[in-house]
Amino acid sequence: MKNRRIKFGTQTLLLCAALAAVLAAVNVLVGFLPKSVTYADLTSQKLYTIDPQTESVVQSLDKDIDVYLVAQTGSEDDGIKIMLEKYKLLSPKLHVGFVDPVVNPNFVGKYTNVSLNENSLIVECKETGRTRTIDYTEIYAMIEDESIEMYNLTGEYYPDTFCLEDRLTSAINYMVTDKLPEILFLSGHGESDP
Repeated sequence: MKNRRIKFGTQTLLLCAALAAVLAAVNVLVGFLPKSVTYADLTSQKLYTIDPQTESVVQSLDKDIDVYLVAQTGSEDDGIKIMLEKYKLLSPKLHVGFVDPVVNPNFVGKYTNVSLNENSLIVECKETGRTRTIDYTEIYAMIEDESIEMYNLTGEYYPDTFCLEDRLTSAINYMVTDKLPEILFLSGHGESDP
């Protein structure tokens, strides 16, 4: 009877050890997958889920698009990085790069003369020669008047909305659009100066 208990206990212990080893191996393997694959969007507004219209725009790219996240190494916004990884998976024509402004201080100056905040984006299409910058304050927008008042009082930024998909898809679409809209002003008929 005693030998039977020892044998059963040993088998149970070995089974538990084997199960723990399998779970540890699965955990390690999942750790190698990109966050865009393993990240579940649990937000009520599905902020980190890409819209089918965006998928269509990005998947139909016929020109190479470069998107640069401008942030110091280690200070990159996780939400932005996850969304950029998701965009990158949609098309081989979309390339994502990370630029540390401390290491490469002249990089932003090639695209704009405006100072960009940390975690801003630069979108470029070399084929069309077009660029667009998306400042961090456009990615995380303040909508509520109360948030804007708080920012004006404290200088701290408390965003209300994550607008990356809207801004980035618009910039990508601008890069590849063949016909850009034109605005014309008539003058000489007593119109006010635009």
